[in-house]
Amino acid sequence: MAALCALPVIPLLGTVAADADLWGHVRTGQLIWARRALPVVDPWSYTAPGPWLNHTWLADVVLAAAWDALGNGGLLLVRAVPLLVLTGAFARAVWHRWPSPLGTVLLVAPTLTVLLQFVNMQPQSWTYALTAVVLLLLDAARQGRIAAAWTLPPLLVVWANLHAGFLIGWGLAGFGLVSLCLGAEAAPPPDARRRRALLLAALGVAAAPLVTPHGTRLFTYVATELNVPHHTVLEWSPPPGVVGAWIVTCTVASLAVSVVAGQSTRWSAIRLSEVVALVVSAAQARGAIKFLALVMLFTPVVLASGLAAFGRRGSTTSAIPGRPSALTRLGRRWSAATAALAPAPAWATGIALLAAGSLLSVELPDLRLHPGQVVVEAERYPQGAVRFLAREPLQPRLARLARLATNLAWGDYVIWHVGDRYRVSMDARNTTVYPPAFTNRYLVAWYRGDLRGVLGEHGADALLVETRGALYEAAARDPAWTLAFESPVASVFVPAGRWNTPPLALPQEPGPREFPG
Repeated sequence: MAALCALPVIPLLGTVAADADLWGHVRTGQLIWARRALPVVDPWSYTAPGPWLNHTWLADVVLAAAWDALGNGGLLLVRAVPLLVLTGAFARAVWHRWPSPLGTVLLVAPTLTVLLQFVNMQPQSWTYALTAVVLLLLDAARQGRIAAAWTLPPLLVVWANLHAGFLIGWGLAGFGLVSLCLGAEAAPPPDARRRRALLLAALGVAAAPLVTPHGTRLFTYVATELNVPHHTVLEWSPPPGVVGAWIVTCTVASLAVSVVAGQSTRWSAIRLSEVVALVVSAAQARGAIKFLALVMLFTPVVLASGLAAFGRRGSTTSAIPGRPSALTRLGRRWSAATAALAPAPAWATGIALLAAGSLLSVELPDLRLHPGQVVVEAERYPQGAVRFLAREPLQPRLARLARLATNLAWGDYVIWHVGDRYRVSMDARNTTVYPPAFTNRYLVAWYRGDLRGVLGEHGADALLVETRGALYEAAARDPAWTLAFESPVASVFVPAGRWNTPPLALPQEPGPREFPG
């Protein structure tokens, strides 16, 4: 069943579009490899004032090693690992709770269509995959395998160095192990020896996030990140109304099924740690759409536990002979319906193949054009403008690199290609290197076309802006700036007097169309 549910992922392994963070993650990994140490002072920005807390340093190192060894193929391999781990572990977790072939596919397949939108080459992909792995390890611990419980602390150590999303696995693992110690999620309850072993594993899980270069500062960063508004950053924006309603519906439906099933089984079949994880994820997703992936991960798991328990209720005899309750009668009907579907693996196989075929039809054009490539979408990145910046001597006659004001989505691309000649004002490292208040103020000014707000106290030696955007219009009206380059995607403005010829214009963005562009 895990293989069947992972089948729709196969068309996604051959190519993927680069995201705005990829250049920065690979370049940071290369820097760590070169120095054999974590950078604590920012080397690429002229506005970042303080230390750099890089919570994704291990994921960056993995990406850099893959790129240096295998190029685009290595990056695709790094993406494929969490993608396949997520789909296989997630499907198996649902199957453990409700071993119905069709039921498992019906719960997993629609969810994967949402989850896969969040899995790319960003370090957060490891968070989604390892969350599913924690679910499986807790399942094994419930079955009496203490080795699975002892696997959780080292897993959390690695996770805490891959991505700050370790917090969800930290809470899930810790809550689950404590619940097992108390006998709340295991039947029969563990004996004294197993209880001591589970408690020691829980203590190991509690201490695991401290085994990082950042220590307790990592928790301070996570708390700040979760409580600071992220204006104009899509993944941190609240979900649209329809998506928000869907989050509430999924959560309420899962909780309702859990309550009904829990009452029918004296709560022995309900995993409280997963219910709490779903509620917390739903609360966070209402404020930031990036947490939608966790809601879609926990909802089928909680539903599967409840539906399986409800089915078992229908297969038992009534407490009052001859007078089964309405809940028992409903459970019997549900049990009969699911039993009729259980011996039908052909249906499950057909659904999985249909899902794979539907994804293949969507992915086939990209697979034909860019097999084995990480695609750089021409309409998203300033390839022509950055080549212009690399070719023209625009920096001032001072013993420093030029200051280039640009937006968050282009900063890492600039750093990769001309970071030896220009320092950027903003890049996708966001609040790991820039003060949150400065980031929000800068981004709001950028998208409002507030040139003075963008330049601020730091100034700039050149502007890299969206062609015909709000900031383009502001710079074009300002006599202190001159247009030097323009393409359909990006334009470059320089201080008046530094460019005395007509602006260079490109009718379209040049290639290549694969990473690094």
